[in-house]
Amino acid sequence: MRHFIVIALLGVAAVSLADEHGDVLLEIGLRSSCFELRDSRRGAGRHYLGSLDELIEETDYLPLPFVNIRFGSYWALGLGYDAFRIKTWSRSDSGGGEIGHSDGTIDVSGPSVSAQFCLPNRTRYTPFVEASLLLYNTSFDHLDSWRNARGDANSHVLDIHDENGFRLGLGCAISLAKDWSLVLTAERTYLEVDAIYYLYGRLADTTTFPLDNTRYGIGVKYRL
Repeated sequence: MRHFIVIALLGVAAVSLADEHGDVLLEIGLRSSCFELRDSRRGAGRHYLGSLDELIEETDYLPLPFVNIRFGSYWALGLGYDAFRIKTWSRSDSGGGEIGHSDGTIDVSGPSVSAQFCLPNRTRYTPFVEASLLLYNTSFDHLDSWRNARGDANSHVLDIHDENGFRLGLGCAISLAKDWSLVLTAERTYLEVDAIYYLYGRLADTTTFPLDNTRYGIGVKYRL
């Protein structure tokens, strides 16, 4: 909740500041994204935690909202919302001869604040660069068969901490019609999340999941 309060205050301050100079411009839009982790597999002896040696992206193409508050032709403050999931996986099971298993899924979601610099020109294409602060909430969605292994409730618990990250990106807004634009982006996200593993109520291990990724997005925006 505190993240959304910060975002709201920044938005109000930005609008007030721009309105004083008479050049405020608001854009609203929806964007769908896919992503690819930079470190998604580990070899023997380098597991993420226990037997976990792979992280699998679970892409959801549901469009998510964003808002740009523009200051003239070149600068903008962007406010957005992101959400994605990453399944933990063990590629092999030394015990029962199974192909592999999962302990659960890392859920990541939350707002982002970005500074955007645009390069307006006489064409319909407006390239831009963007730097974003990511104010994410993270949690672990346990697989019941792992969390309550051998019939013992909450015998295996993974507690993941909220983390902030940042993102650098390139994009292009393509004018489609009056006040409507297509938006294409390619971004590099830098993010790690810390986790604590409890076994039968006692601290058993700690780890850091590397969630750095490359993200590609497509969306539309409307200028108010």
